[in-house]
Amino acid sequence: MKLLYINACIRDESRTNRLARFLIDQIVKMDDIVEEVKLDEKHLHPLDREALKERSLLLFQDVIDHPVFEAAHQFAQADQIIISAPYYDLSFPSLLKVYLENICVASITYDYHRDGSSYGLCKATKLYYVTTAGSRILDDTYGYGYIKALCTQMFDIQQTYEIKVDCLDMVDTDTNVLLEKAKDDILRLFK
Repeated sequence: MKLLYINACIRDESRTNRLARFLIDQIVKMDDIVEEVKLDEKHLHPLDREALKERSLLLFQDVIDHPVFEAAHQFAQADQIIISAPYYDLSFPSLLKVYLENICVASITYDYHRDGSSYGLCKATKLYYVTTAGSRILDDTYGYGYIKALCTQMFDIQQTYEIKVDCLDMVDTDTNVLLEKAKDDILRLFK
């Protein structure tokens, strides 16, 4: 099994990353492969005019093995995927959005039926979204909700799970208790 870990955590001491690594330990068996993509080290760029032009030309010429599509192929070929992304400004870090723009490639991660509806080309059967927040997570629409919509409506990854812990930095909060409860919740996923 190949597990893809998309790490959108920027801080070295990230609680989100620690929780995601605990999840990885529960999933991975001896012969499994874990590929980690540390988004702050990838130097991905938003799709500007020139990038879209290059990408469109390559796809028109059916050159899908070009390095510009490397991240899309890696995502499409993973058996399971974990995304760790701290909760920032009602969503996730912008690096994750840039990554998602780069992997949404027709003929690699999804394609279209004749009627214009899309269907997924990804191998993954499960995607886990791990997030933490110092304050309350008010609305998951632009975080997990967005990821779930991409998975179910474009990539055909029907089993998505959110692991979230919020209020970690609130007064009188025992952070360790909240993180341990989240670990217990993760363990229950595999019973």
